Amino acid sequence: MISTLQTVGAALRERGPGYLWPLATRHWIPSLFQRAASGRWRSRLRRLALLLALPPLGLAGWGAVHQWGWIPSLLGAAALGVGALFGRPIQRRREFNRLELHATRLTTAHPSPREAFVQWAGFPVSAETRRRVDDALRTQGGTSLDLGHIDDDGRVVGLHGELPGLPNIRKEEFVPRKRFDLSIVLQEGCVLVRKDYRGNREGFLGEWATLVHLAGKVNVPALHHVDVARTRLFKNLILGETLREHLVAAGARILRVDTNTDPELAHLTEAERIEAVWARAQAYLPRCLTPEALAGMERQVEAAHAAGVTGVSFTYGNVIVDATTGLPWFIDLDKARIHQNVRSLGFQLHRDRERDRFNKLYGRSLLTEAGARQLVKEWVRESHGSPEPLDLGAGLVAGPFWTTRSGMGLWEAVQGPLLRPLIEGKRILNLNPRNGTTSILMLRDGALEVRGLARTRAQALQAERTRRLFEWRDQRPYTFVSSPEPPTASYDIALLLDPGAELTAEERDSLLAAAGSLAPLLVIGCGGTERPPSGVPGPDLSTRGFRVRPLPGPALTPPLLVAERIDRAGAA
Repeated sequence: MISTLQTVGAALRERGPGYLWPLATRHWIPSLFQRAASGRWRSRLRRLALLLALPPLGLAGWGAVHQWGWIPSLLGAAALGVGALFGRPIQRRREFNRLELHATRLTTAHPSPREAFVQWAGFPVSAETRRRVDDALRTQGGTSLDLGHIDDDGRVVGLHGELPGLPNIRKEEFVPRKRFDLSIVLQEGCVLVRKDYRGNREGFLGEWATLVHLAGKVNVPALHHVDVARTRLFKNLILGETLREHLVAAGARILRVDTNTDPELAHLTEAERIEAVWARAQAYLPRCLTPEALAGMERQVEAAHAAGVTGVSFTYGNVIVDATTGLPWFIDLDKARIHQNVRSLGFQLHRDRERDRFNKLYGRSLLTEAGARQLVKEWVRESHGSPEPLDLGAGLVAGPFWTTRSGMGLWEAVQGPLLRPLIEGKRILNLNPRNGTTSILMLRDGALEVRGLARTRAQALQAERTRRLFEWRDQRPYTFVSSPEPPTASYDIALLLDPGAELTAEERDSLLAAAGSLAPLLVIGCGGTERPPSGVPGPDLSTRGFRVRPLPGPALTPPLLVAERIDRAGAA
């Protein structure tokens, strides 16, 4: 508490009373909600909310009885109960209608081309199976025909012969599906998967909307058409084996036909059984997936989250490895949800839970709120308790994040408003990127890309960690690279905003001399209030073909100078 009050006092002294509002909305309130959403706090808050609600409810009931009598009060309470009982279904119906309208608009605006689907003419079935299917179509007199049914372990029972690309079983081996029916069908010359939601409108609408929302962004099957009345959707059949089939072939005993009667799992709860099956599968993952394939799956999860979608299933049975390209495809989206605001706390909580689950399934390290906080702790530890200021919001900070004398505070309060018109849409060379925070803020403010010239490889790694943290928090990629290797490309602007104590005068002069040949515009911070007599820090840039002037605006500490290269005609 004392540390928090000291922080508030220091922040308000430097930023003024107006900083109290962003301090509350960017730190205290989001941090409180983050803690409230954690498993440790959730049950406590539920009990606390119930206890706090009881006295007002009792007081309201006593007032109603005192004012109107028992019978009118009971009738009013009954009316409120009926409203609560039927209000939620009405609200859900409205949400479903909105989601259906959204999905219909996207489907109409972006229909999938015919070449996006597997064609029956090129489907590699045996001659006997093809003859039976053709005979059935002629007998039935239509263009639609069921080819097979998929069971709960992803195996297929062919109705007219074996189907390629899927494990085929006999009818007596079929394990019925629990939540919905899956069938392989022939529809207008295309081989499709029909998913029957058995009247579950919520799941049906969720997958329909998500399929068309993620088309072209994430590897999901192309949507052919939907049957709204029957809650059925028809999507492309992805040829390839599921990751579960690869694991089973490698020796993992994870199918329901094995686990349902496994004595090792008999005494476990459902959640414990799932964890135990995952542990079995992880031992075989290196045999089934290359590091490149796992990295591809990570990129797909990141892309779905960047599109504002959570709930895409990436369990072993719902990931198909494309037989031709080796790319992962996600085929189960019935629990998917499209979030309107990717910066909302609700989205971030859903995203973190998904990433935790992905990390447990595949032994990966996708960044989460807990992981980000651990990275920041390592950052503080490596800087021996004096880190450069960092502010990622929601209470995730390091160092004196409120200060306007360096780092984020200096950029947000002083430098950013002045330099934003100069850097927008430009390629930037940052001559002293330090931990990379200022470079990321330039990209936030419209810079096209930023290249940092790190002093050491350790500094470059720290800048890479900063980029990863900001990409996770902001849900967008940043074209920022920091490296100690000397740059060779040309840039629009070179900046040396914060020379800092770690740069000697000779190093600063050398950087500016080199930058003058790479960029036509230099922006220079003097590193303090002292200026050389010429008003130009470092080498005399006027003798190198630059015109130097102070940046117009309020008095800055450190002051900023702009050096513009003069062309041969003498005009800047």
